[in-house]
Amino acid sequence: MAWPARARPPTVEPEAARQELSVRERVSRGELPFSRVYDFIKVDAQALHRLPPLDESEQRQEPGPEMKLKVGAVRLFQTPLEILSGGTPYNISEGEVRVLGVISEGALFTRVHFDKAALPKGARLFVSSMSDPDEVYGPYEGRGPTKGGDFWTPPLKGEGVVIEYFSPVAANDDTGEPFRVVGVGHIFTDASADPKSAAGSCNLEVPTDYAKAATAVGQLQFTLPNGDFICTGTLLNTLSNSFIPYLITANHCFSTQSAAQSLRVYWNYTTGDSPAGNAFTDGANLTFPFGPANSGWTPLVGDWNGDGIDTVGPYNPFTSTFYLRNTNSAGPANIVVSYGPAAGWKPLVGDWNGDGVDTVGLYNPFTSTFFLRNTNTEGSADSTFPYGPAGAGWTPLGGNWDGL
Repeated sequence: MAWPARARPPTVEPEAARQELSVRERVSRGELPFSRVYDFIKVDAQALHRLPPLDESEQRQEPGPEMKLKVGAVRLFQTPLEILSGGTPYNISEGEVRVLGVISEGALFTRVHFDKAALPKGARLFVSSMSDPDEVYGPYEGRGPTKGGDFWTPPLKGEGVVIEYFSPVAANDDTGEPFRVVGVGHIFTDASADPKSAAGSCNLEVPTDYAKAATAVGQLQFTLPNGDFICTGTLLNTLSNSFIPYLITANHCFSTQSAAQSLRVYWNYTTGDSPAGNAFTDGANLTFPFGPANSGWTPLVGDWNGDGIDTVGPYNPFTSTFYLRNTNSAGPANIVVSYGPAAGWKPLVGDWNGDGVDTVGLYNPFTSTFFLRNTNTEGSADSTFPYGPAGAGWTPLGGNWDGL
């Protein structure tokens, strides 16, 4: 099966110019908000909604045993905010953008609660931090990530959040409001930085002997009707080593689906207050950002240039595009490959022809067919074959099973 190659802009030097090109390309693909390339798209005063600082009663811990730590308060708007009636409109060649802002004074981090989300086809919703515009979450589409129309964003740095809604059709859309903003989570404690938030005997540092096991323990942050809380949970393996990421936690942390849908998990966290905390021998040797946060992309690794070192390469399933990096460091992609239809297919990596270079592939789970490329370039599949039952929900793998 062959797919037409997609037109790509020429390589631009220097590095800063390539990064700017990458931002524009990602905006055109719907991966970033249009405010990243149109600097006139901003929140104006009429579309800015400000909540006063919290009072002391809103920051008090819950009575009883401190089995979970309260780090934030839930603040509801008396009247939910609506983007079509309250957002600032901007007409651009691609369609219409509407923007509104929320400030919860004094918040270290801010979460936004959306409900009744039902975005029309092609519409996209983004949220970003006012204090760090590079911190962007989205695109949210359709009925949102929970598929039920009700969801919380992750915590965004600072007290202010920008909400940006794009519709490819002008504002005469008669489908009604695409979502409502019903409230925010005002995070007043940074548990990773505040030593006063330690939970006594619960927060002992990890001895070196247990460092590997500790990598399966996550710090859970979630939202309940009476606030934002943190607790802990642990990954579980299955007897069949299925790699399904089951997470177990206690009933006193949370026990509802709505809380689970607000969950954020932080791995490999440690205060570093003791030598044992600094001796996390199986922790990360390299830490770097690459790709958009909270985007639903699939992380991949491979030796893309044949130098004997595996490096990262996330895959965007919404555009069927691979972004491959030849060094394990922050920066733009060295290789961008648009390959295959954006139709729920699964990405693969392997040295399919034995030339020492890992290349990309796709697996169609509906027909159980593999489509493998021998170069990291756009074009048709070099090898196509069916293998396994169609539509069975199996997970494809690639590897050198016989060492030849």
